[in-house]
Amino acid sequence: MSTCSNCGREIADGETKCPVCGKEISDQSNEKAQVRAVPNIPRRDPDPLPEHPASGGASGGNFSKILLIAAVIIILIYVIFLRK
Repeated sequence: MSTCSNCGREIADGETKCPVCGKEISDQSNEKAQVRAVPNIPRRDPDPLPEHPASGGASGGNFSKILLIAAVIIILIYVIFLRK
């Protein structure tokens, strides 16, 4: 079985026209898409991402948070002792 190039319905072998739209089946062999040869060009894979970013990253952010918390604690202790 083949399909009609006009309406897409299945056509039984030996039919000369599509039973739905009436298109000639002999025309269908001329309308088949021709396959063109494509040269075998190797694909270039994208550059892989670095495993650890050079600038800080997550560990640099954690260090900054710890430093900020330590500074706040030191300032609070300093202020508490100066009030006495």
